[in-house]
Amino acid sequence: MGKKVTKDMKSKNQEGYTGTVKAVPAKTTVSKFDANMPTQPPVFELDGNKWKVENQVENPGIEISETEVKQTVYAYKCIGKTQRTIIQVKGPKINALTLDACIKTSVVVNSVLASVDIVNCKNVEVQILGKAATVAIDKTSGCTLYLSDECREATIVTGMSSEINVVLPPPEGKQDPLELPIAEQFVTTIKGNELVTTCMEHKGD
Repeated sequence: MGKKVTKDMKSKNQEGYTGTVKAVPAKTTVSKFDANMPTQPPVFELDGNKWKVENQVENPGIEISETEVKQTVYAYKCIGKTQRTIIQVKGPKINALTLDACIKTSVVVNSVLASVDIVNCKNVEVQILGKAATVAIDKTSGCTLYLSDECREATIVTGMSSEINVVLPPPEGKQDPLELPIAEQFVTTIKGNELVTTCMEHKGD
Protein backbone atom coordinates (compact mmCIF):
# COMPACT_ATOMS: atom_id res chain seq x y z
CA MET A 1 0.00 0.00 0.00
CA GLY A 2 1.46 3.36 -1.08
CA LYS A 3 2.53 5.97 1.43
CA LYS A 4 0.10 8.85 1.77
CA VAL A 5 1.47 12.26 0.73
CA THR A 6 0.63 14.82 3.38
CA LYS A 7 0.07 18.50 2.71
CA ASP A 8 3.47 19.56 4.08
CA MET A 9 5.31 17.02 1.88
CA LYS A 10 4.18 18.65 -1.37
CA SER A 11 6.94 20.61 -3.13
CA LYS A 12 4.98 23.82 -3.36
CA ASN A 13 4.51 23.84 0.42
CA GLN A 14 8.18 23.20 1.26
CA GLU A 15 10.27 26.05 2.63
CA GLY A 16 12.34 27.81 0.01
CA TYR A 17 10.27 26.61 -2.95
CA THR A 18 9.80 29.44 -5.50
CA GLY A 19 7.89 27.67 -8.25
CA THR A 20 10.25 28.91 -10.96
CA VAL A 21 12.90 27.13 -13.04
CA LYS A 22 16.42 28.54 -12.92
CA ALA A 23 17.62 29.77 -16.28
CA VAL A 24 20.62 27.95 -17.72
CA PRO A 25 23.16 30.30 -19.34
CA ALA A 26 23.18 29.89 -23.11
CA LYS A 27 26.36 28.53 -24.62
CA THR A 28 28.23 31.01 -26.76
CA THR A 29 29.47 29.55 -30.03
CA VAL A 30 32.41 30.88 -32.01
CA SER A 31 32.52 30.15 -35.73
CA LYS A 32 35.68 28.68 -37.22
CA PHE A 33 36.11 31.90 -39.20
CA ASP A 34 35.90 34.16 -36.14
CA ALA A 35 38.37 31.90 -34.35
CA ASN A 36 40.92 32.75 -37.05
CA MET A 37 40.44 36.51 -36.70
CA PRO A 38 43.52 38.43 -35.52
CA THR A 39 43.62 39.33 -31.86
CA GLN A 40 46.49 41.81 -32.27
CA PRO A 41 46.42 45.28 -33.88
CA PRO A 42 47.30 45.56 -37.59
CA VAL A 43 50.94 46.03 -38.55
CA PHE A 44 52.36 47.57 -41.74
CA GLU A 45 56.01 48.48 -41.40
CA LEU A 46 59.53 47.90 -42.67
CA ASP A 47 61.55 46.16 -39.96
CA GLY A 48 65.15 45.99 -41.16
CA ASN A 49 64.85 44.27 -44.53
CA LYS A 50 61.45 42.71 -43.80
CA TRP A 51 58.15 44.28 -44.75
CA LYS A 52 55.64 43.16 -42.12
CA VAL A 53 52.00 43.08 -43.15
CA GLU A 54 50.15 41.54 -40.24
CA ASN A 55 46.63 41.27 -38.82
CA GLN A 56 45.00 43.11 -41.70
CA VAL A 57 41.23 42.53 -42.01
CA GLU A 58 39.32 43.35 -45.21
CA ASN A 59 41.94 45.83 -46.37
CA PRO A 60 42.02 45.96 -50.20
CA GLY A 61 44.42 48.91 -50.39
CA ILE A 62 47.75 47.69 -49.01
CA GLU A 63 50.57 48.89 -51.26
CA ILE A 64 54.32 48.53 -50.87
CA SER A 65 55.54 51.08 -53.37
CA GLU A 66 59.31 51.02 -52.84
CA THR A 67 61.33 47.84 -52.35
CA GLU A 68 64.90 46.63 -52.70
CA VAL A 69 66.13 43.28 -53.91
CA LYS A 70 67.44 42.37 -50.44
CA GLN A 71 64.03 42.92 -48.82
CA THR A 72 61.37 40.35 -48.01
CA VAL A 73 57.60 40.63 -47.58
CA TYR A 74 55.94 38.70 -44.75
CA ALA A 75 52.12 38.63 -44.63
CA TYR A 76 50.68 37.12 -41.46
CA LYS A 77 47.02 36.63 -40.53
CA CYS A 78 45.69 38.87 -43.28
CA ILE A 79 41.97 38.12 -43.53
CA GLY A 80 39.17 38.83 -45.98
CA LYS A 81 35.50 38.31 -45.22
CA THR A 82 32.98 39.95 -47.56
CA GLN A 83 35.88 41.38 -49.57
CA ARG A 84 39.45 40.22 -50.04
CA THR A 85 42.48 41.74 -48.42
CA ILE A 86 44.79 42.78 -51.26
CA ILE A 87 48.54 43.42 -51.05
CA GLN A 88 50.37 44.97 -54.00
CA VAL A 89 54.16 44.90 -54.07
CA LYS A 90 55.13 47.56 -56.59
CA GLY A 91 58.93 47.28 -56.51
CA PRO A 92 60.62 45.53 -59.44
CA LYS A 93 62.12 42.66 -57.39
CA ILE A 94 62.19 41.39 -53.81
CA ASN A 95 64.16 38.59 -52.21
CA ALA A 96 61.27 36.50 -50.84
CA LEU A 97 57.53 36.53 -50.20
CA THR A 98 55.73 34.63 -47.42
CA LEU A 99 52.01 34.23 -46.72
CA ASP A 100 51.38 32.70 -43.31
CA ALA A 101 47.91 31.92 -41.86
CA CYS A 102 46.16 34.18 -44.37
CA ILE A 103 42.54 33.76 -45.46
CA LYS A 104 40.89 35.21 -48.56
CA THR A 105 43.93 37.34 -49.36
CA SER A 106 45.43 38.27 -52.73
CA VAL A 107 49.02 39.34 -53.39
CA VAL A 108 50.45 40.84 -56.57
CA VAL A 109 54.22 40.92 -56.92
CA ASN A 110 56.64 41.54 -59.77
CA SER A 111 59.70 39.29 -59.40
CA VAL A 112 60.92 37.21 -56.46
CA LEU A 113 64.60 36.29 -56.37
CA ALA A 114 64.42 33.34 -53.97
CA SER A 115 61.07 31.78 -53.08
CA VAL A 116 57.38 32.37 -52.56
CA ASP A 117 56.19 30.48 -49.47
CA ILE A 118 52.51 29.90 -48.71
CA VAL A 119 51.78 28.09 -45.45
CA ASN A 120 48.66 27.47 -43.35
CA CYS A 121 46.50 29.54 -45.69
CA LYS A 122 42.95 29.28 -47.04
CA ASN A 123 41.55 30.70 -50.27
CA VAL A 124 44.52 32.83 -51.27
CA GLU A 125 45.75 34.15 -54.61
CA VAL A 126 49.28 35.07 -55.68
CA GLN A 127 50.02 36.75 -59.00
CA ILE A 128 53.64 36.85 -60.15
CA LEU A 129 54.09 39.36 -62.98
CA GLY A 130 57.78 38.58 -63.53
CA LYS A 131 59.94 35.68 -62.38
CA ALA A 132 60.18 33.45 -59.33
CA ALA A 133 62.49 30.50 -58.87
CA THR A 134 60.39 28.48 -56.42
CA VAL A 135 56.87 28.46 -55.04
CA ALA A 136 56.38 26.32 -51.93
CA ILE A 137 52.85 25.61 -50.68
CA ASP A 138 52.33 23.78 -47.39
CA LYS A 139 49.23 23.02 -45.28
CA THR A 140 47.06 25.20 -47.48
CA SER A 141 43.49 24.74 -48.68
CA GLY A 142 42.61 26.75 -51.77
CA CYS A 143 45.38 28.61 -53.59
CA THR A 144 45.51 30.02 -57.11
CA LEU A 145 48.84 30.97 -58.67
CA TYR A 146 48.71 33.40 -61.59
CA LEU A 147 52.04 33.06 -63.38
CA SER A 148 53.49 35.06 -66.25
CA ASP A 149 55.24 33.57 -69.26
CA GLU A 150 58.53 34.52 -67.58
CA CYS A 151 57.58 32.34 -64.62
CA ARG A 152 57.03 29.12 -66.58
CA GLU A 153 60.34 27.71 -65.36
CA ALA A 154 59.42 28.07 -61.69
CA THR A 155 59.43 24.97 -59.50
CA ILE A 156 56.22 24.45 -57.51
CA VAL A 157 56.47 22.31 -54.38
CA THR A 158 53.31 21.31 -52.49
CA GLY A 159 52.71 19.36 -49.30
CA MET A 160 49.58 18.58 -47.29
CA SER A 161 47.60 20.98 -49.48
CA SER A 162 44.43 20.86 -51.58
CA GLU A 163 42.66 22.82 -54.31
CA ILE A 164 45.83 24.30 -55.77
CA ASN A 165 45.53 25.73 -59.27
CA VAL A 166 48.03 27.34 -61.64
CA VAL A 167 46.79 29.89 -64.18
CA LEU A 168 49.03 30.58 -67.19
CA PRO A 169 48.64 33.18 -69.96
CA PRO A 170 46.49 32.10 -72.91
CA PRO A 171 48.23 29.67 -75.28
CA GLU A 172 49.03 30.95 -78.76
CA GLY A 173 45.86 31.48 -80.71
CA LYS A 174 43.65 31.34 -77.63
CA GLN A 175 41.96 34.09 -75.63
CA ASP A 176 41.30 32.39 -72.33
CA PRO A 177 44.00 31.77 -69.70
CA LEU A 178 45.06 28.18 -69.13
CA GLU A 179 44.04 26.91 -65.67
CA LEU A 180 45.72 23.73 -64.47
CA PRO A 181 45.07 21.91 -61.17
CA ILE A 182 47.95 20.44 -59.19
CA ALA A 183 47.47 16.76 -58.40
CA GLU A 184 46.16 15.82 -54.95
CA GLN A 185 45.98 12.02 -55.26
CA PHE A 186 48.91 9.70 -55.81
CA VAL A 187 49.51 6.00 -56.35
CA THR A 188 52.51 4.33 -54.73
CA THR A 189 53.78 0.91 -55.77
CA ILE A 190 56.69 -1.20 -54.60
CA LYS A 191 59.36 -1.91 -57.19
CA GLY A 192 61.99 -4.18 -55.71
CA ASN A 193 63.30 -2.32 -52.67
CA GLU A 194 62.00 1.07 -53.71
CA LEU A 195 58.71 2.96 -53.67
CA VAL A 196 57.49 4.48 -56.92
CA THR A 197 54.88 7.22 -56.67
CA THR A 198 52.88 8.60 -59.58
CA CYS A 199 49.88 10.92 -59.93
CA MET A 200 46.50 9.24 -60.09
CA GLU A 201 44.90 9.73 -63.48
CA HIS A 202 41.18 10.51 -63.67
CA LYS A 203 39.73 9.33 -66.97
CA GLY A 204 36.40 10.55 -68.24
CA ASP A 205 33.51 8.25 -69.02
